[in-house]
Amino acid sequence: MFIPHALLRFSFSSRGLLESTRVVRARPRTRLVCCALSKRRWVQIQIVPHFDPVSRGTPPCWYDTLAVDASTEVSVLRGLPYLYDSNSKRWERVWLEELKQHLSFGTDKTIIIAHGSGADALLRLLEEEAIGADVRVGVVLIAPTTRLYHAGERHPRSYRVMRIAKNVGRNKFFIVYSDNDPFASQTECEALCEDLYSCAKPVMLGGRGRFMQSEFIELRDLVHKLF
Repeated sequence: MFIPHALLRFSFSSRGLLESTRVVRARPRTRLVCCALSKRRWVQIQIVPHFDPVSRGTPPCWYDTLAVDASTEVSVLRGLPYLYDSNSKRWERVWLEELKQHLSFGTDKTIIIAHGSGADALLRLLEEEAIGADVRVGVVLIAPTTRLYHAGERHPRSYRVMRIAKNVGRNKFFIVYSDNDPFASQTECEALCEDLYSCAKPVMLGGRGRFMQSEFIELRDLVHKLF
């Protein structure tokens, strides 16, 4: 009977057989672990920026310095329609559709960070657009303007909290606010957090105003908690 040379070598030493078997089997396991780690680490971050109605553009702040690590891709969705340009249902449908086209609600390991007026727009979109059931999408609202929604409404109304909670599902959802925001009082922000307590976790940072600083180190730490 023909016996391969390698097999003959193994059969003479039980110790050698165990050692060789361990080495041979370790290689495919190592490759699989490396692939799993590289797949797990890749994260896409989409920023829905605040819009400054005075300068008619996106103000300079931490958007371009949010470099988490080499495995994270950050994109800023500049040029989106401003939701408060017109208080009409027709205009509301325009900016909602534009926002819907650019956001990745169905892409796994996506973090959507919405700031200021962008946070207001994202909350409204979450009333009617659900995050995919089989994906993990983290949501971070920074300095939402008010507890009440009034773009496209004749009279301000509360956000449809039950719809938002259902559409967010089990995905992680944070609301970040400051105690000295000139546009949204701490009381308003805390009331919004209370409304969304079933799906969102509040994060209060002191003395950050409207979060227009060039660096946002706490946000980097928060991103790491999402995945």
